[in-house]
Amino acid sequence: MSADLLGLQQFYTELNKDIRDAGGQSAFARRCDLPVQIVANIQSARRMGSAATLAAMGWQTVGRFQRIARDGAVLADNPWLSLREFYSELNSAIRDAGGITDYARAHLLSPQAVSNIQSGARNGSDASLALMGWRRVYRFRRIAREKSA
Repeated sequence: MSADLLGLQQFYTELNKDIRDAGGQSAFARRCDLPVQIVANIQSARRMGSAATLAAMGWQTVGRFQRIARDGAVLADNPWLSLREFYSELNSAIRDAGGITDYARAHLLSPQAVSNIQSGARNGSDASLALMGWRRVYRFRRIAREKSA
């Protein structure tokens, strides 16, 4: 499953091939039923498209999480975790800390911020995740094209 995930540079390489094979931005935009400006903005990295826009182009973003040290350094040999694995690790850490309040205090966050991340109500900022010892990165997966909204 992780083998089909592309990094940002690989994503742009593949997207540029798709656009070239379609005959340019306009032809690719027509094929995806999207405005040319949206395709141009994504191709030039001015803006990353919404989930629906990327799906119309045949792509999906996938969030991954990795343990980091408090100073932000990546710890050796820490695997990238899926969202489900991340939540499992987070829930275990909260339980091991004695509850959400103790966990939040130990990581210099409010209990509400941790609760929002834990419940999925909010994704958590990169800074909050770093305080908790995590970093998030997005990878890209090719999918069957969907009709744009």
